[in-house]
Amino acid sequence: MQPSVPAQPIWDRHFDDAEDTDGITELSLDIYTVVATNAVYTIDLKGHETTPELILIAKPPAGDLNDIAALDDGNAVVITDSQLGLLWRLDIRTGNYSVIHHDETMAANHDMGLLLGVNGWEIIDDYWYYTNSPKRIFVGFELIYTPVVLWGLVKLSAMIHGAMTCLHGVAFLADLVDSMVTRVFPNGSHEIIAGSTNSADLMTATLAAFGRTKKDRNVLYITTGGETRLPVNNTSTRGGKVMALSVEL
Repeated sequence: MQPSVPAQPIWDRHFDDAEDTDGITELSLDIYTVVATNAVYTIDLKGHETTPELILIAKPPAGDLNDIAALDDGNAVVITDSQLGLLWRLDIRTGNYSVIHHDETMAANHDMGLLLGVNGWEIIDDYWYYTNSPKRIFVGFELIYTPVVLWGLVKLSAMIHGAMTCLHGVAFLADLVDSMVTRVFPNGSHEIIAGSTNSADLMTATLAAFGRTKKDRNVLYITTGGETRLPVNNTSTRGGKVMALSVEL
């Protein structure tokens, strides 16, 4: 999908044995890692416009794999496990995996009905960020060898789904339940910048990412989940959307 040239999206790949797809992260140009149910794949879009190359990397003994972020120059990824309340590290080259961190702030509970804990996940330089939707918290920590050092915990009023992006130390969080986007500053203050509980525009917001070109580097692209069990004002919809939000940086 090219935001500057509106057109019909191109179907890339279907995961036959998966019930859903969750996190996705870019390892290098046009090469991605995708979480599909509890399996992790790489998908190569270079020169494979009609049939992208799909490779199964691993199936960790996870509870519920969710969001994913790359590290070590794309040679490894870290994945949140929303049921077990921990982080997995997966070596893309070897397929080896291990638990690298767990904390009380990652723990799962049934406050949202299903068993859910740590979900959203992002890595920016030496700083790692995650959200826990049922606990309504956003946590950042600095990886200083071992152990990790927690530097901030923000209690949020919104029920953040977890998907986020960070820019200049500021986090932008997509909110699945309350249909909004929240901006969180390094000092812990936060504000709603788009959407509301009564907004259909961002209903079931799932992911957020900034544009990469000079023209859209201040544009936050937000995907929505489409058909939902949590409709706004009893308004249902079919098919997700990609919304563009201009942000003052």
